[in-house]
Amino acid sequence: MQKFFAMSKTVFEEKGVEILRNRGMSKSEFARQMGIRKQNVNVLFKTRNLDTIFRASKVLDVPFEMLIGYTEEPDINLFG
Repeated sequence: MQKFFAMSKTVFEEKGVEILRNRGMSKSEFARQMGIRKQNVNVLFKTRNLDTIFRASKVLDVPFEMLIGYTEEPDINLFG
């Protein structure tokens, strides 16, 4: 079956691993704080569920709006 619409990746999906790395947080720790298994972290990065992304923004201490692509990344380095 052919896809007619390609959904673009969310900022969360594109930068999730980078944010974890820059926060010094392992996937295991992120999974623990999110209440999921480590094996599901990459699946979680692909979510479009706003409640889940909001919870992740709190765990990662980054603005929710940035993870959904509503705002540009701020000039200050939130990743380091």
